Amino acid sequence: MQDSKQGAEPSKKNKRPSRDRILKSAEQLFASQPYGDTSLRQLMAAASISTTAFYARFRSKEEVLVALIDDLMISLHQEALIAFDPKKPADQLIKRALDALVRTLAARKSLVSIALAEGMVVQGVRDALARAYHGLVEIIAGRMGRETAHSNALAWVYVGALQMQVMRWAVFDELSEAELKEQLKAVTTALTAPMNFGN
Repeated sequence: MQDSKQGAEPSKKNKRPSRDRILKSAEQLFASQPYGDTSLRQLMAAASISTTAFYARFRSKEEVLVALIDDLMISLHQEALIAFDPKKPADQLIKRALDALVRTLAARKSLVSIALAEGMVVQGVRDALARAYHGLVEIIAGRMGRETAHSNALAWVYVGALQMQVMRWAVFDELSEAELKEQLKAVTTALTAPMNFGN
């Protein structure tokens, strides 16, 4: 009876460090020091894992960063899909979208900063951002009330203008979170008239 009881308890030695734990530890570490100054040894120590355990999940520090950026971009894409839901009133569309954008970015400001600055030298990060931007452009262009020859170009202008304000906040540290929201609203007001959202 005692043997079966012991066999029912999960062995702590058999617990393997999860991929999520590595990513969470890495994001905390990247927030406390520059990505470029972070060594693989520090990353493994922060996650309390062995070299073997790390390499079973990731091939490099760059791959960890790409996974973090992919996760952030998926969150942003999901928020955009919810915010741009065509079943919801058009007059609330932009406000919902900007609130969702700022909320998602603010929760992970350090990662946003790395993605738009240091991370741009990593091919996987550039690829992840490109996929995210293309997806956002597709959503925005699709929400324009009428299809025009310029809808795709206008959507790119909008995404580019939003990114510049996000860079001012996350990379250049020129804007507070409240100022970021105001700047995004100003950009939206200036650019949404020709886009005819929801009309």
